Amino acid sequence: MSSYEKTTLNDPEDPLEATTEEKKVVDRCSHIYRGGFILFLVLALICLYYLSIFFIYSIYIIPDTEYLEARFLGHPHHKRLTCETVHEIHPEFYGCCEIVDENNQRFKTSVHRTLKRDEVGSNCPSYHSILLKAQAYYSEYSDYFQRIYGKPTDHNCVKENVLFPFKDCPSTQDIIKKYDLYFPSPYEDLYFIIITFVIMGCLLCHSGSGRR
Repeated sequence: MSSYEKTTLNDPEDPLEATTEEKKVVDRCSHIYRGGFILFLVLALICLYYLSIFFIYSIYIIPDTEYLEARFLGHPHHKRLTCETVHEIHPEFYGCCEIVDENNQRFKTSVHRTLKRDEVGSNCPSYHSILLKAQAYYSEYSDYFQRIYGKPTDHNCVKENVLFPFKDCPSTQDIIKKYDLYFPSPYEDLYFIIITFVIMGCLLCHSGSGRR
């Protein structure tokens, strides 16, 4: 064997070779750690998002969470703000606004949305005004909601002379819920997922550049 061939063989006792192997192990562990941290961060963001959604809906929609909220917040004797208790807590208000639809069904707005400033509720929105806001909202996101209520045909949805771009009409309860939540974008979940993956990609790129 020539002297040149001897110099090309790896020497396990060579400090330089050992350092290179150790660096590879450290880089591999560092990569696993960063990947685990990013995964944990993404899962934490998702859990935080859906936890916030749960509490928003518990406030606006689900009336039976008073005991759960009181225990969670550490105020077991705290009186929850509801349409029935708002006058006791805030005497200047007289309860939630009441909406009567075309079928003479009555619905109350959320206590966090609109409150009566007098006994007759002269400041409350009319059913027709809410329908006009809902019409603009559903028209803006018609492509999304037409998958739920159907595309318009010869007989389109009309509620109290307000035309909606659907075959079937959304229920008054659904419209009031959208009104209580200030007509949120139906793509909020998609936006959150995109932002999460963008953050994850930025962290991966940063960790990758740090290893160079």
